[in-house]
Amino acid sequence: MESPRSGSDSESPCWKKKSAEEGLLAGVKDHVDQFVHTSVEQHRICLKKTIRGLSDFVKLHKSRTINRSSASKETRIEPPVEF
Repeated sequence: MESPRSGSDSESPCWKKKSAEEGLLAGVKDHVDQFVHTSVEQHRICLKKTIRGLSDFVKLHKSRTINRSSASKETRIEPPVEF
């Protein structure tokens, strides 16, 4: 069995838009045609890549959120306490 990482991104089984100039209907038709004529193995590879990418995005977003919240806590100035 061939490793999904052995090919380059240009050989990716995931759908890519062929032309920026094509209209919406032509793009949808192309997408459906590629989907129908793709093997189950290629669908599995693409799904794994998509899930991995989403997982990486969530991790990155969480780390940025944590960094922002810790930075905002450090820069807060507490009002003086009056007796």
